[in-house]
Amino acid sequence: MSWKDSDPQPLARTALDTLPLRIAVIDNDGVIVETNRGWREFAAEQGISDPAMIGTPYFDAGGEDDLESYQGIRHVLAGDQDLFVHEYPCETAAGKRWYMMRVAPFVREQERFGTVAHIDITNRKRQEQRRNALLVRIEGLITDISVLLSGADNPDIVLRELPGILITVDGYRVGWTARRNLADTRIETIGTAGPTSIRAGQTLPLDPSEEPSPGVKALLDGQPIEVAVDPSGDGPAPSIPVEEPISREIAVPIRFHDVTYGLLGVFTDDRIVFQEQEREVLSAIASLVGQGLASLEQRHLLSGASGVALTFTGRVPDSPLIALWNSLDIDFQVVDLTDRVEGSEFIIQIPDGTFEDVQERVHSLETISEKTLIQTGDSTLVGVEMVDPVLESIKPEPAVIESYRVTSGELRCRLLVESRRQARSVYDRVTDEWPDLELLAIAEREPRPASEQPFQDRITSQLTDRQSQAIRLATHSGYFDADRTVDGETLASAMDVTRQTFHQHLRAAQAKIFGELFQGDADGLALLDF
Repeated sequence: MSWKDSDPQPLARTALDTLPLRIAVIDNDGVIVETNRGWREFAAEQGISDPAMIGTPYFDAGGEDDLESYQGIRHVLAGDQDLFVHEYPCETAAGKRWYMMRVAPFVREQERFGTVAHIDITNRKRQEQRRNALLVRIEGLITDISVLLSGADNPDIVLRELPGILITVDGYRVGWTARRNLADTRIETIGTAGPTSIRAGQTLPLDPSEEPSPGVKALLDGQPIEVAVDPSGDGPAPSIPVEEPISREIAVPIRFHDVTYGLLGVFTDDRIVFQEQEREVLSAIASLVGQGLASLEQRHLLSGASGVALTFTGRVPDSPLIALWNSLDIDFQVVDLTDRVEGSEFIIQIPDGTFEDVQERVHSLETISEKTLIQTGDSTLVGVEMVDPVLESIKPEPAVIESYRVTSGELRCRLLVESRRQARSVYDRVTDEWPDLELLAIAEREPRPASEQPFQDRITSQLTDRQSQAIRLATHSGYFDADRTVDGETLASAMDVTRQTFHQHLRAAQAKIFGELFQGDADGLALLDF
């Protein structure tokens, strides 16, 4: 006989027994008339002697006795509603669980019945609880980080303080931030918090021949990385020295668009912390910090509130300044520098050597034209026009040359840029074109006040070349000093003009400078209101 010809009730019971649910069928009076295997197994686990509970009033059978459940079931049996759904916790022999009760009616032979199904939703509830706890932590972190970003006046402050905020989160034992140096040879630690022996300012090697640490890999790949680590040395090593107990490390690059500002790293002693949502949260935090650093950088660009100084040094045989040093064998520095259409105009101070000897050696150099020499006490000022290839390569970059000197045959140049992003561009250009130059130092520093630059630009644009030369030579030779050692005749001779012509150029330059100074406006030096 086929199953199609048999009684359908045993087939239905068998089907109900296969469902991973606790199901009870109750009549219109709320009495249990049928249960499935899931119900019976659960009841047996709770120590009920008759797990099937056929004939037992539902609310006397260990079911939900709260008012909401009772009323919901009664409304369904009475035909007042088609469905009742209720979620509730339950203490079981295996611990606390969560269930969703779903009650739906059906009619058989004009009698109303209800199917009560209990669905285990413990995993979902736990995920919701973790998510809610995560949201609470996120809210606190976002608030604290937003306050940090709004109050910081340079990126290093943000990167130094960020780890201390992160380790306030339960489960986060160590936090750290770092960034690559411009030469991409080391990772510089900016901030740390928690039980770690590494401190801010320490560096970690960036050796491409070795297996990268999680932090290095995250920086190189631009993607978050989460790994199990073992500080004891028996397993994978953490990126930085940390104290036990530590079990997991996550490293997230701090980025905004295509710019990487650094690395955010966290160590935890709780494996559950690093769920997918947790990684997304840390990535979102890193993105928030990256956006804040980009905004901070933009504010600095507009206000001139900070800068980055880069010092390069090395032997550049093609530089005429090196040729001058080779001829003189005397260290010297450039005290003034003016761009020209072709090349630059330098005023060089040579502290030692006799004037006649310096004069002879300078005039013998073919790479230098328009040579002007002035004897000022114990030193000699040399005014020259020449094309210096190192300076020419820097000109397209947004950099201010703060210092330019030759010491022991090595060129030393200090440049000021407005941001680390510009510092990267300058570094790449200089080292690509001049492999002999290496980065000696990089440091955050205060540049000239933003109000000075428009004033200086206006002055420079008004002065003729001769007026500019006259005022610069007079300034650097000590002509305006109370105990001057040089007179107008000497300066006029250096410029190859008459004394009267020199003073005409000098007075014209002074008139333009004082006129601009005492005119005053919002961009320049304001006139005092007497």
